[in-house]
Amino acid sequence: MKELPPTASTEEIPAAFRPERRGRPGGAQWAERWLYYTLLSIQTAGSGLFFSYGTPIYRQLLAGSKARLEVDVILASVASIALIQIAYWTAWRRIPRLRCGYHPLLGHVAQFVGRLSFTLAGGFFSTVFIVRFQQLDFSTWRVVLLIALLFSAYCYSQELDRFAAALKSP
Repeated sequence: MKELPPTASTEEIPAAFRPERRGRPGGAQWAERWLYYTLLSIQTAGSGLFFSYGTPIYRQLLAGSKARLEVDVILASVASIALIQIAYWTAWRRIPRLRCGYHPLLGHVAQFVGRLSFTLAGGFFSTVFIVRFQQLDFSTWRVVLLIALLFSAYCYSQELDRFAAALKSP
């Protein structure tokens, strides 16, 4: 094993790169992975909520300013946005560099799911928006909510791409 130069101390080396932390994940690495997988699961739950209510959400948001929104659709939209955004930005800030082992097949599957999720979200929007464009009467808060939903779907797909990249790198 390579010895440290006499001027470097172990405090100057990041914890993940210290010799005693290589190999099997230990304390800090294990906690970081557990946190990341928990946050990814929360984002996946938010995305699942979004897709389970996908068509009703878009129909309600694009129905016009005079149409009354159902409470469960509003709650599903806001909960989906909150789950995805809070977990995404927490993971982005707390875990800047993800390391989770070399699994190229799982990496490709994660990247496929990420691309598919954003394609489906864009497809929902495009179908409702293009088919009913002449009938649409937008209100400002509905447009903001719709953009927030699309941005949340984008953030989730970005997180899956980041996860896939970490799985595909040795």
